[in-house]
Amino acid sequence: MPHLRLSALKALTLALSVLLVTGCASIQPKVKADYSVDLAGMEFVFVKGGTYQMGSDQKPDEQPVHTVTIDDLFVGMYEVTFAQYDQYCKTIPQQCEPPSDQRWGRDNRPVIYVSWDEANAYAEWLSEQTGQKFRLPTEAEWEYFARAGTDTPYWRGETLPKGTANCLDCGSQWDNTSTAPVGSFRPNPWKIYDTVGNVVEWVTDSYTNNYGNAPTDGSAAVSAADLRKVQRGGAWNYAAKHSRSASRDYRKANKRTKDAGFRLVMEPSAQTPIPPAK
Repeated sequence: MPHLRLSALKALTLALSVLLVTGCASIQPKVKADYSVDLAGMEFVFVKGGTYQMGSDQKPDEQPVHTVTIDDLFVGMYEVTFAQYDQYCKTIPQQCEPPSDQRWGRDNRPVIYVSWDEANAYAEWLSEQTGQKFRLPTEAEWEYFARAGTDTPYWRGETLPKGTANCLDCGSQWDNTSTAPVGSFRPNPWKIYDTVGNVVEWVTDSYTNNYGNAPTDGSAAVSAADLRKVQRGGAWNYAAKHSRSASRDYRKANKRTKDAGFRLVMEPSAQTPIPPAK
């Protein structure tokens, strides 16, 4: 019996070691949020504003690289989940029909089949219910917190280590198959999860072919005449090279797909004091 117990312990230790190497967050200590929304069970981390170089020389629509200044904001640590979105739909069933989960599971999976219009409606509803200002991030804000102070293609470096994200060729168990539960991989240095792969995330901006006239103050570039809206971060069916911090994609605002979701940011206010510097 002692021998059997020891063997089982060794097997468990080996399994945990493999999970640690692949970056799975389920066995990582839970990262503490700076602000939580009780209504939605949504957690936010405070991101200090700053200046960075937005874009890259990899693709024409990521050029020119330009200096952008971002204000302080709170960023959703995770992509909005089915549990959070389903709660919203139950509250206003006349306006919201629960989207399909592709039989992958709901709960803490990122919500999919949500259009840009619907993502904005959810943010407006949450703002009305709480008195805080929630919205989609601007494209400049998204890249700023996805980079988390880095200037490499991925926040992890020049390349993406195998098993550290969910994409077409990332080396995870969900690759090119389905979404993963939010937080299945380690967060970036600013405690934000899944900025590489899983679901491509809607942002506020209308799509442009390049950054020739892009704002430099972190605001959104929005055209009422253009229904193309930017998506960021790649997804479970995107190649890693298309899931870089600077990578851009777009779809029409009313489009619902099985690979697109969203993340919210919250603007600081008197009710959400800025955490003390660490």
